[in-house]
Amino acid sequence: MFFSAVAGYDFNKAFWSCWPRNAGKVESLRDRGKRTVSFEFQNSTVPVSFYTRGTGNAGELCRLDMEFECSDLQMTESSSAKVIIAFQNESKRPGSAGEISHDLPLAAGRNNFRCSFVMPDGAADYQISLCLTGISGKISVTGCRVEVLPLSAVIAPYAGGSAASRYVTATGINGFFRYGSAYPAVADSTVFLTYDRENLYVKVICRESDISCLRTAVSDCDGPVYLDDSVELFFAHGDRVWQLVTNSAAVRCDGELKISIPGDPRRFDASWNGSWRVECEKGEGLWSAEFIIPFADLEFAPAAGAVLRVNVLRNRRGAAQEQTQLDRRFGMPGKEAHFSRITFRNSDALFVRSVMDMDGDTLAVVRQKREFAQVPRRDGNYLVIGPGCDIYLERYSAPFQEQNRESWPQRTMEIIAAMQNNGMLVPAFYPWVIQHLGGRENYSRIMAAYPDLKFALAIHNTSHDRTVIGNGAVYFHGRSSNIGDKKLGICTAEFLEKFLTENADAVSRSVFARGFDEPTNSLISCFSYSLNPENLTALQSLNEFIRKNYGYGKYGMPDLNRGMTDPDDGLRHIAFCRWWNDQAAATFNRLRDILKNHAPQMPFMPLVCNTVAAYSGFEELPLLARYGDWIGVDPYPTATRTIFSAARAVYHTGFCTRLAHDLASPAKIFVYVQAFRYHGQSPSAENLTEWVSQALKNGADILSFYALKNLEECPDIYPQILNLSRSVTTMRPLALPEKSPVAILYNYVGNWGRFDRGQMDYYSLYSIFAEKIRGDFVFISDRQLMEDKKVPAHVKICFAPALEYVDKSVANALENFVRNGGTLIILDPEAFRIAPDGEPVAQRESLLGDPVTTAIPAAGFIYFGAGRKPLRIFADNGATCRAVVPPDDAEVEAVWTNGRCAAYRRQVGKGKVIYFAVNPFANGEAALQAGNWVEYFYNFFRENGVRRGMKIWDFVLPGN
Repeated sequence: MFFSAVAGYDFNKAFWSCWPRNAGKVESLRDRGKRTVSFEFQNSTVPVSFYTRGTGNAGELCRLDMEFECSDLQMTESSSAKVIIAFQNESKRPGSAGEISHDLPLAAGRNNFRCSFVMPDGAADYQISLCLTGISGKISVTGCRVEVLPLSAVIAPYAGGSAASRYVTATGINGFFRYGSAYPAVADSTVFLTYDRENLYVKVICRESDISCLRTAVSDCDGPVYLDDSVELFFAHGDRVWQLVTNSAAVRCDGELKISIPGDPRRFDASWNGSWRVECEKGEGLWSAEFIIPFADLEFAPAAGAVLRVNVLRNRRGAAQEQTQLDRRFGMPGKEAHFSRITFRNSDALFVRSVMDMDGDTLAVVRQKREFAQVPRRDGNYLVIGPGCDIYLERYSAPFQEQNRESWPQRTMEIIAAMQNNGMLVPAFYPWVIQHLGGRENYSRIMAAYPDLKFALAIHNTSHDRTVIGNGAVYFHGRSSNIGDKKLGICTAEFLEKFLTENADAVSRSVFARGFDEPTNSLISCFSYSLNPENLTALQSLNEFIRKNYGYGKYGMPDLNRGMTDPDDGLRHIAFCRWWNDQAAATFNRLRDILKNHAPQMPFMPLVCNTVAAYSGFEELPLLARYGDWIGVDPYPTATRTIFSAARAVYHTGFCTRLAHDLASPAKIFVYVQAFRYHGQSPSAENLTEWVSQALKNGADILSFYALKNLEECPDIYPQILNLSRSVTTMRPLALPEKSPVAILYNYVGNWGRFDRGQMDYYSLYSIFAEKIRGDFVFISDRQLMEDKKVPAHVKICFAPALEYVDKSVANALENFVRNGGTLIILDPEAFRIAPDGEPVAQRESLLGDPVTTAIPAAGFIYFGAGRKPLRIFADNGATCRAVVPPDDAEVEAVWTNGRCAAYRRQVGKGKVIYFAVNPFANGEAALQAGNWVEYFYNFFRENGVRRGMKIWDFVLPGN
């Protein structure tokens, strides 16, 4: 039994109209009892629309299926065909409640189009339009129907009996969606659920056009079963997530999804094994998998009120390439926050489907002003590196490789020519250049055609990890080592010296050398006691070394795999991070010296920070940048949206670039721009333009378009990469403001102490200052204050979002800054609580007056000014808010709804301190909904004569 539509509408029976009236003809035909609607139209520069109307209810999940035939088509490169669904509110005006648009692929013969949509609030009617521009021909619609997929279903318990009777009363749940999109599956699947006291039973029926084509290449348990035609179940309970996979031959794979790097997605850990069973069957036009999963595997009890979160993913590999999932949403299938939910009740359970509104571009930036020509420039030029992975045929899917193998050498030549003609350097890396360019024969042909071609040198690669692990490295996990282990630094140095000595031609062709790509990725796994019992002696020895030399004799190394489990773990993490950065600095210094001796002309980029989804904050850039010429960051906004939110993602590229630019100065900033499908979404041309513009106006010097399988997965991105490269490499670089009077203190010690990866408060301030106020500001670091013993002289106002953990020398520098006339705004209720040595910080009293705070129920707003204007508190659920009793010499700055003090200002020497008893920016949403915070912060800029409305923040590259 399928999850049949509870409502629907057959649009073949509807009345269709044409607009403009004389631009086309609509005919209704009946052949053998089946009705067909035909549209005839002539080429026109004005859009021709054929439209009809339907009705629905707000919140409904609808699926549109349309079958049609095209004949006599005449199209050009500028032709356009779209399906537009325009929703209507009470005004009955199409689009008054919003609209969505999809490209309509047209080809001679039979065509299919499918999409889904959610009826928005306030909408009861909608209009479906076929909008055609610059096309002549005829479209005959043989089937056009909207089905409504129910969003919930009651799950009846299984009372016992034969296996065949388990699902007699079950309602099938169908309507799968292509992974990371709103498009329905081509081959749909249906899920049946039931349960008893011991087990959850899940049966997945997979429709398949050709069962004989099912791929079953994997036969080993816990092998890469997902590469076959397979079904994956995801379950989440508490803070744990499990993944169970089977192919159509009932070969199993299972594991737990763990967060190894805070802020990164969960990753599969195959060491977990459950006692679940699976049985698979094949039938005509389908195959099925039935999972019998003990609740004990999931550490779950199906009691009334208990909630189990679930998602189902299907992989088609044989008859077609398609990945679909039960949930309709962006993001990875294992992202538990958006799973569907099973809520157990007294006598049954309720399934509620996860539906995310996916219509429109949630990463689009709408700018009131768009500036290009008038933004100040400086001398020099930008460097652009091309999308290298597009050249590597082995990165593409097997069918694509097979289809393009013979033509690929010529394709490679064409791609390289296009890159060079648009100002890009070719990004293939030594020592794999020949392999990546398709073998020695093709490499020789390319070099003959382009004798001046340049490449890059990758100093570290995974072969070095294998080598040092085999030679006695002590800080490793699985196949990964870490530069915290001196053996890895020595190994990479030996490789570099040998390569530079023996490859003179490669040295002359290398445009830069990259040290380590995301070197902190393996920190948590390599330095965890719980994950590495075989390395326990070495880790305990390291713990004592850190305790003695970095932890003031008190704080060693935390178990990074377990996070903060006791109050001193923050101090342990500070000690560990200081040790690790010193180790990394020593390795980078060694590599830099080798490059200076053998290839002094070659710029050195010691590391690329992992800024994919978050901003890890492990790497202390003011220290590490001293050992290189360039510093790299790799912000990928679709990952940030998946891990956090669209608000946190929308300015992620600019934020990461600006942090690196300010903190790593004077090193040049190398930005990997996302130009590939990641976390279920491909960037649009507009996204790409926006992200490149954000990088440039925040100080990027070198851009690299990171792409992966673009010519297969999102070919429309490739020409936009060429367009943007041509624009960037032919313009003078932007001139960023210097010696800004407003500073945001980036406190590494504070971030290490609180294990912060989202950087929400820093991101929120950046978004408001840059994108809302468009003002003059800079990031400064605690290391700068430690070494200089003072806040830079050009800074008049300093914002400090994370001061709970703070070095005493930094606290002294801040106090001197205030006493000499500076303004310090503290957005951390725990400011100056503890120093890295575990002792109190005197400035809690001397600057703040030793405030007494009281936890109060979470509240949404505080109020400032005589008019009591609201400032929203962007806090996660459960965040602690505090009321504060201000010192006698303080003046109330903001209050809670009940009038209790939420913030105060205090004169200290010639300057002042403004202290907030709550961190107002805990989730990043202020980037899109800043509200009165814009006015509040704008006043600081205005009262102190700081520039606002600067043209550089309006900079956007020219259009496509």
